[in-house]
Amino acid sequence: MVEPLEQLYCERQEWSGYADIEALEQEIGGLIGRLGALLMQKKLQEVVQSEAFQEQESALIKQLPGRWVSEGYREVTIRTGWGAIRVKMRYFRRQCLSAKARRTGIYPAQVLWGIIQGCTRGWALVPVPWWRWWDR
Repeated sequence: MVEPLEQLYCERQEWSGYADIEALEQEIGGLIGRLGALLMQKKLQEVVQSEAFQEQESALIKQLPGRWVSEGYREVTIRTGWGAIRVKMRYFRRQCLSAKARRTGIYPAQVLWGIIQGCTRGWALVPVPWWRWWDR
């Protein structure tokens, strides 16, 4: 992450007008967005692995009806304002014999954080035309 910033800083360019400044601004904005996503990913992963948060997850699972079994950690993609990040979270499924019902599962961390369909609230509430939904 530091290398692209150093290259950008050390690079000498001829400035011919507004288009060059706009391109530089967009490049810096993209690098800042990547840095924000990496920092957010690191912090969320630390929180998920903390004992206090795991106790909150367990308390949430105990409140749900039925019996739930931990399937361990699974990597999940979360879309944020800075871009998509990947975090390993615990996945719980219902304890039952039916194969169809076995597919029903939950990521308690997403419930506790208010993540909706793999998107943070700020990203999930962005109005998108229905025909562009799959691009998100």
